[in-house]
Amino acid sequence: MKFVAKDVQIEIMSLDDFARRADAKIKQIKEGKTAEFEGKKLVFPSLDILRKVLTPKRIQMLRVIRANNPSSIYELAKLLKKDRRNVLKDLRYLEGTGLIEVKKDSKPKSERRNLIPTVSFSRIVVGIPI
Repeated sequence: MKFVAKDVQIEIMSLDDFARRADAKIKQIKEGKTAEFEGKKLVFPSLDILRKVLTPKRIQMLRVIRANNPSSIYELAKLLKKDRRNVLKDLRYLEGTGLIEVKKDSKPKSERRNLIPTVSFSRIVVGIPI
């Protein structure tokens, strides 16, 4: 599988600023104007919360998935030298943020189907307003 180099953008923004930006986009749409969207962007209300989500271990997990394309959670756990249950917990958490996607493989339904984690970006760009 060949990956296209893509960035995922993360921005630190207060909830009030986020609401104001969303309201402005909705207003543009209601007025019949084209609302420009900047692509995939995750917004966190503080740097502390971002640090809780993107821990060094989770960043390592993203790198291992990207570099090795594991065909199952079991294989990923072996690559990380971690317990499968703990890996699954972090995978589900990262999936909830939109940073990874977990798909079922395409084996026939009579066989056990593996969950395959994927990362579709090559870089995380963090914007911190000052």
